[in-house]
Amino acid sequence: MRFRRSNGVKFLRVLLIIGIIFIYITPSGADVEVYPIGDYEEKGVETAERVYLSLNEVLGLALMNNFDIQLNLYDRKIKEADMDEEKSIYDTVLTLTGEYDYDRSEAASTILGSSSHSGSAGAKITKKLVTGTDVTIDWQNTRESSDSAFTSLNPSYESSLEMKFTQPLLRNFFGMNDWGAVRITKIDIDNFSSEILDKIENNLADVEKAYWDLVTAKGLVGIRRKMCSKADEFYQINKKKKELGTSELTDLLAAEANRERRKSELEVEDDNLKYRTNRLKLLIDHSRGDEDILPMDSINILDREISFIQKLKTAFQNRRDYERAKNEIKAKKIKFNMKRNSRWPQLDFEGSLKLNGVERMYKDSAADSFTHENPEYYAKATFSFPFEDREARSEYNKAKYEKLKALLNLKKTEKTIVTEINDKVRKANVYRDKAVRAGKIERLQREKLMEEERLFGYGRSDSDRIIRFQEDLLNAQIGTLTSLKEYKDSLIDLYLAQNIFLKKRGLTVQ
Repeated sequence: MRFRRSNGVKFLRVLLIIGIIFIYITPSGADVEVYPIGDYEEKGVETAERVYLSLNEVLGLALMNNFDIQLNLYDRKIKEADMDEEKSIYDTVLTLTGEYDYDRSEAASTILGSSSHSGSAGAKITKKLVTGTDVTIDWQNTRESSDSAFTSLNPSYESSLEMKFTQPLLRNFFGMNDWGAVRITKIDIDNFSSEILDKIENNLADVEKAYWDLVTAKGLVGIRRKMCSKADEFYQINKKKKELGTSELTDLLAAEANRERRKSELEVEDDNLKYRTNRLKLLIDHSRGDEDILPMDSINILDREISFIQKLKTAFQNRRDYERAKNEIKAKKIKFNMKRNSRWPQLDFEGSLKLNGVERMYKDSAADSFTHENPEYYAKATFSFPFEDREARSEYNKAKYEKLKALLNLKKTEKTIVTEINDKVRKANVYRDKAVRAGKIERLQREKLMEEERLFGYGRSDSDRIIRFQEDLLNAQIGTLTSLKEYKDSLIDLYLAQNIFLKKRGLTVQ
């Protein structure tokens, strides 16, 4: 009877332990897949203030609020103002003049009279045409009166209309140096705007990476919290077993040490989550500093490997540095032609036509100035040629070598693009495979832990092995998250290398 009673008590104890272990090893939810990081997020954790943001919303806020992007846009506007400055040589200039002179100076002869009045008013318009022609239209009116007895018209009015032009015929032939400088400025502005787009694209890529950093940090907190909960449950089981006398003190101490370590790791991960949140808030200039930003998107893996040839073709269609290199060749060719033209002799032709009228009444003199009754024609040709012409020859040689340098730079850019795209495509495919394998490793580690927990329930395992297998699963889950983040970063870098990040995200920069 004693033997049977002892066996019965032991049997009940075994049933109790098995029941506790059964509760511990019963799965609380579905397995974590490799694809969406969001599955690691713990549910039901409330905070004071929350704002849920998708990736598109975050990028939209960054485009409007990011400080670096706003600074870059102002830099572009400042550079675009150079065009008006360069075109100012074609501005029309209106000059208005007015003079009055009253003379009562003592004269040596009474023939000149004792006093005279003179006044003039005029308007002159000057303009440089695209052909390099300097045009001047001058309209002048003068009134004179005197008490001299020998003045035939007193008072008298003189009106004149003069049209004058100067045309370069050799150096600056039909204004080629003038409009060439404007075209070079236009190319320079286009290239600068292209560089600004590169900077903005990189700024937005940093924002997206910060978003995925936050997604990853939140997933890590979820993993650490669940593992901390598991460690606490395991500690409670060992505590019960110790009270029942079915486990050693070392098992309980190991379980308690494991629980404390998990709590410490969770605190560190929580701090990292706050850091990632604050960094994203800064990048999008989030106005509510007390709100927690909760990401809504998760990382997915492409179904197939990335094609190098396809991505290379896309890169050559969109790479801005490639377009800048071609634009630079155009600018250097224009500059070369300008410097070559500057070595020509100077030959300018000037011509003018002046019409005037002198009458007692102003309206009559003004009317006469618009007739051909009193024309004055003027023509002049100026030729000059420096014999040594060292400065022009030096500028010409520099321009020639700069053009050759621009051609060489284009070839270098082509080679650079091929190398960069090859590296980025290979890296993205490698990280894709790594993420897929990390997911498989995680599933295997979970199955291994579950099997060991089952053996532990039968007394065929120990605390040290369970803790070690928990660590293996934890590292596998962290490896999955980090592999997915690396894969996402490699895709972003590939889009940047192709200069299609803005297009991929459906963003436009005004």
